[in-house]
Amino acid sequence: MVTTKPDAFLSYTRFDDEDGDISAFRQQLSRAVREVSGKSFNIFQDVDDIEGIGLGEHWKDKLDEMLDQARFFIPILTPSFFASPNCRDELKKFLRLERKAGRKDLVLPIYWITCQELEVESLKTENKLARTIGERQLSDWRDLRLRQRRSFQVRQNLQRLGEKIQQAQNRVEKSRRAIAEGKTKPSRRAPPKLRSVSPQPTPSSSRTPFDAFRDIDAPWCPELVLLPAGKLMMGAPDIEENCPSNESPQHEVMISHRFALGRYPITFQEYDHFCEATGRQKPRDERWGRGQNPAIYVDYNDAAAYCAWLSEITERRYHLPSEAQWEYGCRADKMTAYSFGEHLTSHQANFMPHIAQTSEVGSYPANAWGLHDMHGNVWEWCQDCYHRNYKEAPIDGSARLSTNLTSRVIRGGSWVDDVLSARSASRRRSDVRSRSNNIGFRCARVYHPT
Repeated sequence: MVTTKPDAFLSYTRFDDEDGDISAFRQQLSRAVREVSGKSFNIFQDVDDIEGIGLGEHWKDKLDEMLDQARFFIPILTPSFFASPNCRDELKKFLRLERKAGRKDLVLPIYWITCQELEVESLKTENKLARTIGERQLSDWRDLRLRQRRSFQVRQNLQRLGEKIQQAQNRVEKSRRAIAEGKTKPSRRAPPKLRSVSPQPTPSSSRTPFDAFRDIDAPWCPELVLLPAGKLMMGAPDIEENCPSNESPQHEVMISHRFALGRYPITFQEYDHFCEATGRQKPRDERWGRGQNPAIYVDYNDAAAYCAWLSEITERRYHLPSEAQWEYGCRADKMTAYSFGEHLTSHQANFMPHIAQTSEVGSYPANAWGLHDMHGNVWEWCQDCYHRNYKEAPIDGSARLSTNLTSRVIRGGSWVDDVLSARSASRRRSDVRSRSNNIGFRCARVYHPT
């Protein structure tokens, strides 16, 4: 019988768990969250063991009790899930609980088997639950569920998912503490329905530095992190080993206003939506997977066009970051060779010779400011025209331009480059027409001071 209050409620069909894969996934996920947070994470599943429903207990009443007690709801999305009256009812009940709590981040969907309800627009329109769940950020396990449970990619993605759940737990705890201390009042009515194609007019004053947010509450809109104003010693110091001349002279840059920088490089999910909306051809993916993998084979003009389109859709000013903005976010107030210290390991970033392809964004730890993949994975386009050194470089954080617009700066290193290329100061030049399997980009956004 159940003896522990559940942290999460797993909603699935027994048909989908005939081989025990979902039960094994629950145990792995519970362990992953515990490893990340250092605390137990109990996921309720209606199985006949000590963690599920005990002998003689009323099955329906116990499910309702566990659903009411759970902080999070984890639906395993399959065709059987959407066909199951019980699963649909569980989702409806938890959505009501979520609305009552005034939140919209307590449902953590796992995409297990391809569902036409989520892929075909006409079916999604007809199915209110599918439409609602499709507006959430899904964790795609359709390929991973077929891999060996102890494989590197499975363990890597479990760690990433565990980190996201820990972040969600922290948000809930922060909100509860604020309510307990009388700083905020609990919501007594459902919040207004979110629209997937309209800007979310959150007041600038409600955000503080290092908050993550989206301008539109939809999975195709990139997550941003608000960065504070501050100073940056840009470039490599003379004592840093193996630094080429194009990283000097080191100079102080003043970032006078807050701005937002992408939490991750732009993913195929985000870039493919842009292509569909504008009629552009989608870039190839080397058969490494799309979804949460960083978009590749994107040249400078493609990246700039994406930022311009996103600005129009959100009514906010998006752009490629200047070199100074990029390095400011990468260093996260650290003057070591990497944001993690003087050395970088294969557990902290994707660089040669470890994986030999791109990895899903967020697979490695974030830096101190909450930004992922600033080292390795893919090089990232910046606004600046390439110059051989920093002589006469701007000191206000703006991009350095010139009459020669044929080459731009890329930063961060990549999966195919060695660890030295992933240093915070490392920079290279690339032709604006270059499309490569190791170059992507992330967005920056103007954030007006309050």
